[in-house]
Amino acid sequence: MQEFSDFLAATWYVPNPYRTIRPDTSLIAATVERMNNRVRFTGNTFQTIPTAGVRLFVSVNINCSHCHQTGSGRGHLPGNGSNSGAGSPPIVNMTNNTNMVPDLRSAYRKNGFFFNTNECTSGFGMMSDGVMQTLFNETGTNHYLGDYEPELLSWSGGITQANSPQSYGFDLVHSAQDALPAVGMRMTINGSVGSTGRVGSLLAWTNKYPNDYALVVKGRWNNESRGFYYLGSNNYQPDQNGAAAVTHAALIAHAQAGNPLTWTVVHPSTRIRHGVDRDMDGIFDYTDGDSELALTMFLEGPLNGTTMRTDLKAAGLIPAQDPYGLGATASQSLMDRAGSNAPVDWVMVQLRSAANHANAIDERAAMLLANGKVVMPNGEEPLRFPNAPRGSYKVAVWHRNHLGAMTNAASAFGTGPVSINLGDPALATYGTDARKIIGSIAALWAGDTDGNGTLRYTGQFNDRDPVLVRIGGSIPTATTTGYFSEDVNLDGVVRYTNQNNDRDPILVNVGGNVPTTTRQEQLP
Repeated sequence: MQEFSDFLAATWYVPNPYRTIRPDTSLIAATVERMNNRVRFTGNTFQTIPTAGVRLFVSVNINCSHCHQTGSGRGHLPGNGSNSGAGSPPIVNMTNNTNMVPDLRSAYRKNGFFFNTNECTSGFGMMSDGVMQTLFNETGTNHYLGDYEPELLSWSGGITQANSPQSYGFDLVHSAQDALPAVGMRMTINGSVGSTGRVGSLLAWTNKYPNDYALVVKGRWNNESRGFYYLGSNNYQPDQNGAAAVTHAALIAHAQAGNPLTWTVVHPSTRIRHGVDRDMDGIFDYTDGDSELALTMFLEGPLNGTTMRTDLKAAGLIPAQDPYGLGATASQSLMDRAGSNAPVDWVMVQLRSAANHANAIDERAAMLLANGKVVMPNGEEPLRFPNAPRGSYKVAVWHRNHLGAMTNAASAFGTGPVSINLGDPALATYGTDARKIIGSIAALWAGDTDGNGTLRYTGQFNDRDPVLVRIGGSIPTATTTGYFSEDVNLDGVVRYTNQNNDRDPILVNVGGNVPTTTRQEQLP
């Protein structure tokens, strides 16, 4: 339970973009700076948000915290209801509290709910069984509870003790971390495109609420991809250690000159990571110059449509240590992934010199996922190459029983992640027919069981005989289960004959008609 409590304490609620930019204890302040002053009423009609000011979880004059105990994430345990007679005079009666009451911090995601249950597409209403319509009026203007959506979307953002002391008085309360509504707002200026007024608003909110908001800038600066974070007083810190601050006016002018820059509101605790130091090593990104690669690739062997099978993972055959001798270890959380994010197998990725593309500047063992994404051994992405300084590189990849491939053009690394999709047939690769085109996917050729860079079906050093040897060498119908390079289709079983055998793909990939034909890996 302590571990679960620690997890909750580190969990951030996503911002509700429909709430006020920042909650204030002042009723007047709570109504200003809204993104929109109207919310849905019923059907296609809208109602105006009350101008009197609405504090957190207060429906005009009714305090919602009586039942929706926001500090706990739910109501009290059944049979332990302390909500009976809440309010003065009593407004609600939740004797024994047999219904689990939803936490309203995240309930805005249930916006498929409408006042009429016939229109409901998701979520539920104010009652947990979802059958009670939520549009009703009691006598007089002081007891109004409107439609679920407009009430929900008109509440203030974020939970603070000053704004909602009722949220902190429950026995299951935990320390909530709520990202306020402006977090995530962004605006890009590129020549005449974009609103400098909105950028000014982002800056004003950051200046007004420095404990709640920070501002980062990403984009083109002096013809390079750069990052900045806001220091205050209209100055920004560049992503270069020791660099002089850049003024807000200079950034705006540069963007208006046709150099796109994007301003984004973030939480103050993340401004350095988001703005100038992705790996938080104290060496800012431009100074660091670490090369980062967002890579997508596919292997022919396990390819099944537009994704790859994960038979090796399902059978528990993928080793924790990489098979390329680089000392990489896969994290358990990565190995536990399922679905399209499940691991397929280890692959090798290199950054090679643009001037001498036979020279590998840096390399790493990484894990290929079913969706084609390539991630670090700990599951993080993009791939990082700390030994490749800022510069231009070609990307080479290979697998233990597939032919490798390399990009034909070099890409500039060192100022942000570079995205390369080797699964795209339109991407030019080095050499001739470096990848096999299967429908809309370009995949590495399967069948290099001995890893020598040449597919052979017959003759010396062919790739067929190792399959027969692996299953015993004398009974062609025998099979062997395990993590072997002779398992061409990566299903975890080596077969020489019958369905899903590992011999036929080799013959197909050398041409299918002339067994003596070979296929050469297209790497220098």
